[in-house]
Amino acid sequence: MVSEFTNLSDKLRIGIPDIDAGHERLAELLDGIHNAMRTSVTGQEMAQALDPFLACVRQHFKVEEQFMEEHGVPDFAHHKTLHTNFLEQLEGLRTKIARGTPVITYEISKFLRELFVRHITTQDRKMAEFVQYSSSSATDDT
Repeated sequence: MVSEFTNLSDKLRIGIPDIDAGHERLAELLDGIHNAMRTSVTGQEMAQALDPFLACVRQHFKVEEQFMEEHGVPDFAHHKTLHTNFLEQLEGLRTKIARGTPVITYEISKFLRELFVRHITTQDRKMAEFVQYSSSSATDDT
């Protein structure tokens, strides 16, 4: 399913099926968050809408980091740090919302979307290009 909110298109696919599938699932969850924000929900309800996204992000990052280690992707430590920072921001946002801190829901959904798209189109794409180049180089050497 292509996500309406995040507009996940072929431009966001990096060519690694397991990781692309994770990105699609995250995009679907972002749609749910966006839809929850468009309706009148309490801070607690909004925080609960973020929970499945947080769980999926954690799992996706584990898969991605394991993939990177298995393929010897350079800048692994930097990429993992970006994941850690993203999770910390997301968990902090969830805590603020659950506590009832006033937030601008449009800004939150825009922030999540931009962070998601930027990470895929820069960091994840670099990872995929390295793996694809390494695989083609290994094939050329045989």
